[in-house]
Parts: sequence; C-alpha cells; structure tokens
Amino acid sequence: MPIIPLKDHSQELRLFESRVLVAAVFGVLLILGLITRLGYLQVVKHRYYATLAQDNRVSPVPITPARGLILDRNGVVLADDFPVFTLQVTPDQVPNMKRLLAKLRRLVALNAQDIRDFQRRLAQHKPFQSVTLRAHLSEAEAARVAVNLTRLTGATLHAQLRRYYPLGGLATAAIGYVSRITQAELQGHNADRYVGYREIGQMGIEKSYQNELMGRIGYKDVEMDARGRAVKVLKRILPHAGHNLYLNIDAQMQAIGEQMLNNRPGTVVALNPRTGAVLTFISSPIYDPNPFVEGIREKAYEALATNPDGPLDNRALNGLYPPGSTIKPFYAYAALQAPWFHPHKHIICPGYYHLPHSTHLFHCWRPLGMGRVDLKSAIERSCDVYFYRLAVKQGINRMT
Repeated sequence: MPIIPLKDHSQELRLFESRVLVAAVFGVLLILGLITRLGYLQVVKHRYYATLAQDNRVSPVPITPARGLILDRNGVVLADDFPVFTLQVTPDQVPNMKRLLAKLRRLVALNAQDIRDFQRRLAQHKPFQSVTLRAHLSEAEAARVAVNLTRLTGATLHAQLRRYYPLGGLATAAIGYVSRITQAELQGHNADRYVGYREIGQMGIEKSYQNELMGRIGYKDVEMDARGRAVKVLKRILPHAGHNLYLNIDAQMQAIGEQMLNNRPGTVVALNPRTGAVLTFISSPIYDPNPFVEGIREKAYEALATNPDGPLDNRALNGLYPPGSTIKPFYAYAALQAPWFHPHKHIICPGYYHLPHSTHLFHCWRPLGMGRVDLKSAIERSCDVYFYRLAVKQGINRMT
C-alpha cells in the first residue's frame, strides 16, 4: 500500500507569509511611486500644467483690423474697405436643419450649388463649429436675415471687411491689389504677425506699403466649455487700423489719360516738374483688380494672362521705350551752361536738316518746318531741326 505523506503546515505557513510580505512590499512600492508622481505633478509641475489647463479653457481669437485707405491728392478714395455679410449656421444649435434651410430660402438666394457646398463643409467641421452657408449677401438680404434672426435658431449673420477698389481699374498700375495670403507667402514674412490676416498686398502701393496699411491685430480671450464651444468673452484687445495713404496721383488726370489711351497698349506718366510728384501713372490696357481680392477664377485670369495686349504688364514701370522728345530739355539745359549759347537767338527751321558733307535729310515732325524758332519756342513746339543743330554744336562728348 502506498504511503501518503502528511502535510507540513509550518512550511506552508512560512511560504504563505513570505508571499504576503512580497505582495505587501510590492504594493507599498506602487503606492509610494503613485504618491511621488502625484507630488511631482501637483508641486513641481504645478505651474506648467496650470498654464496648459488655462490654455484649454481660454482660447485667444484674433480680431482683424481695418486696412488703411488709399486716396489721391484730392481725397478721392482709390482703395477702400467695405463690409461683407456672411450667413453662418451652427449645426448643434439647429433643431431641424431642413426646416431652417427652407426658412432661409425665403430670405436669401440659395441655389443647389450653395446647398451642396454647405453640406460638404458640414461634413468637414464639428457640430459646434459655425459653417458658412452663403457669403457676400446683399444689403437687402442681410437686412431680412437680421430682422428674422430670433426665428432662425442656429443661424448667425457676420460682417467682415473686404478690400474694394471703387473706381475699378483706375490707377491699378500704381495702386496694385491685395489677395488672399498663402502659406508660401508667409514664409517670406513674420508668420506670427500675420495671424488673423486674410489679405496681403501683391503689387504697387498695396505691396510696397503693406506694413503701414495692414494695421495691428487685436485679440479677444474667449472662454470655452469642455466641448470646445465659446461661452463668453473674458478680455478684448482692440485692433489698430492701418494708416491711410495720400498719393500725389490726381484721379481726374488719371481718368483723362486712360480715356485718351482708350484701352490701347501704352503708358502715360505725368510729373510735376517743380517737385517730381507723380500726377498720373497709367499702364494700358487696364483691368479691374476687385476679382483678385477673393481669388480670381481660373478662366478670368487665363483671359488676362493670354491677352496679346498684356494688361498684366506694368508698362509704366517695366516697359523699355526710346526717350523721344523727352530728351530735348536735357540737351537745352546742357547748352545753357555753355558760354557760346544764346537762348534767344533764332534759327530757321525749313522742315529738315542734314549733317555737313552729307546729303541724308533728317526731317522735322512738321514737314513744312516751323520757321523762326528760339529755345523757348523750340521746346514748346518740339522742333526737331533746332535740336539737331544744337546736338551737332555741342558735340558727342558734351551730349553724353
């Protein structure tokens, strides 16, 4: 018969006690580790995590300032800011979206494309975020929505400033235009300074004086709930509008010059001879810069870019042209410094001139000639023959 061993109770008790001791030590170590970690988070890192918690609760929202105006010498506005009304909807505040859209259709023009774009944006945003239903409402549409807002739960009306050129293409070569700022453009600027801005100057005055026109951004600290929804505004720092710029350009003279060119390729620049102030700065054909502000359509831009007359080419700034008669006053000034020159002495302009020992005729712009002319009348009437003779008399060295 097999022998059945008897249990060693004392040995089992020692084994049990050792296991309890190990478990107790392990448990104490875990509790000590937890206490140490809590102390580290609550005491050592208190300020750091308190700041993070505050940042999660309070969200800074930028307030874009008004861009400075651009005006001509007489105060005529060439570049302005005007309010654009935008209709937005917050989905989680809307009891019945179909019913709301039906109400809004009676107040504003909503086509099938507007609805499709709205539904696409709904899928890309969280329910508590406002989604644009339609931008650029007319004043009448905005007024109808504003009157009925109490019955349009979930719908809000927002007014934002947009750049506008009230005179269309007048002086575009000088003023330039603004358009939406891109990430590539931000790389060439201080990106932090452009937080909250949508537009940046692309050409002309708008680009050269970007820092003066853009103003200074403002902020409001908005308290957010646990779901990320705005509860109330805690603090507001108002923005500073950009500086207004007064140009030397005369809008009336500019308009006359553009009408004379009649959209034919060409350029006109008129200066005040006493001060050098630019009174007109025309590059023709002209084009309307307003479509560039919100983003010009591809077909419209392609039509401008492929136009053989080159409306996008700034002829006044980049065109290369022979000086023509504009060089005559400089020759006259050089001659006035010479002791042999007498400005009141007359010559006879027969309508042509030929160099000594040459039969080649250099014709005056007036074929029959201008008769007796002195320096003053030669400049006034732009007599070619007078300045042919004067150039030969001065010689090539003095001319250069």
